[in-house]
Amino acid sequence: MADHKPQPKPTATSQILTAVLTAGAGWAAQKLVRTVWAKRAGSAPKNAADPNVSAVAAVVFAAVAAAVGAMAQRAATRGAEQVAARIHAPGAHAVESTLRDSSHAEL
Repeated sequence: MADHKPQPKPTATSQILTAVLTAGAGWAAQKLVRTVWAKRAGSAPKNAADPNVSAVAAVVFAAVAAAVGAMAQRAATRGAEQVAARIHAPGAHAVESTLRDSSHAEL
């Protein structure tokens, strides 16, 4: 059995970055899937509710889109966590506090 350590509570910065990056990654994933589908199938994907679209094509497109979307979301979440960790790293505040202290010393 693996030891499960409790995860630290996500910071507001991490949550905001995750939301923004996930939205952007989702948009990019959608564009990627539509572009690749259009090049491979010869036309852009149609509305799955259209009776002229075969069930197989609708299911395959949905599966591919979901898989690419899930990978994009995972990458965005990891990226946001890494950026937030760098922002909240112990050394990151040292520069900020030094600048703040030096500006107060001049007054």
